[in-house]
Amino acid sequence: MGQDPTVRAAIPNMPALMRRVHGWFEANPATVALAAENGAIDMQIGGFGIQYMASAMVANPPSLSMLPKIYLALDAGKTDVLPPLFPPPHHFFNLGGMSEAMDLASGISPERLALVTREAKTAVLGDAFNMPMPHLLGAIPGVDLGADFRAPIRIETPALLVAGSLDGRTPLEEQAEVAAQFQNKTQVLVENAGHNVFEAHPEVQPLIVRFFREAPVDDSRLGLPPPTFQIA
Repeated sequence: MGQDPTVRAAIPNMPALMRRVHGWFEANPATVALAAENGAIDMQIGGFGIQYMASAMVANPPSLSMLPKIYLALDAGKTDVLPPLFPPPHHFFNLGGMSEAMDLASGISPERLALVTREAKTAVLGDAFNMPMPHLLGAIPGVDLGADFRAPIRIETPALLVAGSLDGRTPLEEQAEVAAQFQNKTQVLVENAGHNVFEAHPEVQPLIVRFFREAPVDDSRLGLPPPTFQIA
């Protein structure tokens, strides 16, 4: 975003804008009408709600590119931009079960929990980015698989690892911790793709098919155009 002179002129400091908006809505929650099964339902959205919305939108470039426009609107008091960005209230914090059970079983070490707690105090998106973990930590006693499960392992099985350079949910630095455990890996990086990298570039799925057919697949880079950030 900082490479676009128009956006940079409109928003010299995006983190500062985001913090200002979060602080305002935390102190002055907005009441917005969200579509529901039986008509609209009024819902109050505060600073955490805005952070939660943004934490989902940073996952992929199409939604990431909308954030400057949205935050500028919110900073100007235009809350009409919010309803299309939120699911119906009965889906807002919908827990499906499977992913939450996986998170609870995976757990978190005391050291990592302390790091998450400390960084959340100053992070632009606070702890909304990690929702619903570690918020559910300990909700079901005895499920955590323990430190041995979380210890690094050595994986010899051939693997094809596909990543997007603009994955806001799982940044490349975090992916590298897991990738280092694969000893027989092929890595494909899709420039300017996000979390949903498999649908982002037309060449990704053919590469996956080649890999499962045991045809040669080399480390490679694929490219997509950079996102165009919106301010109006």
